[in-house]
Amino acid sequence: MILKVLVLILLLILGNIFFKILPWKYIIALFGIIVLLLIGFFLVECTSILVKNRLLESTSLKNEGMNEIMIDKQVTPELLVDLKSKYGSTVKHTDIVVILPVENDRNYQFKKLYIGIKNNKINSIVSEDPKLQTNKSIGIGSDVSTIKSKYGNNYIRSIDEIGDMITYLDKEQNIKLTFIIYEEKVFQIILTKY
Repeated sequence: MILKVLVLILLLILGNIFFKILPWKYIIALFGIIVLLLIGFFLVECTSILVKNRLLESTSLKNEGMNEIMIDKQVTPELLVDLKSKYGSTVKHTDIVVILPVENDRNYQFKKLYIGIKNNKINSIVSEDPKLQTNKSIGIGSDVSTIKSKYGNNYIRSIDEIGDMITYLDKEQNIKLTFIIYEEKVFQIILTKY
């Protein structure tokens, strides 16, 4: 903490010196260059992700789910009773961070499980529950090599605001399967329509 304060003070002193030494037109030009570099970096990063998604070969994720929770499964009162019996009662705020690229009409949250609903069908599943596994037996704690051996090499590995990720796309079914990785092991699984 003290080091951060000292660095901030040093930056303020250096900034003050630059403002006194350099004419305003050089300061404005320098600021403009920094802004352009930041915009360029952002555009390159976004373009890179879009190109990777387009070039990535599709991985079949048809009928993919976690245990009995399947994408596109109709939500019925019986399903909700079954989920509550297996995963406990719903909670207002789940213990997990849920960041999804899709909108849901409503959701059901359990302690380590989030289920997003759209048009009365399961649209997204986010899990940190060790009891839940994908159709290919990948669960919390599975290692990266096991993911690759089960799902193949048609994936994108990236780092995003939620961490290190391995993502598979099924372009025919519009399904995205993402494994959040921590220390080369699965920490969270996100399965969603896109």
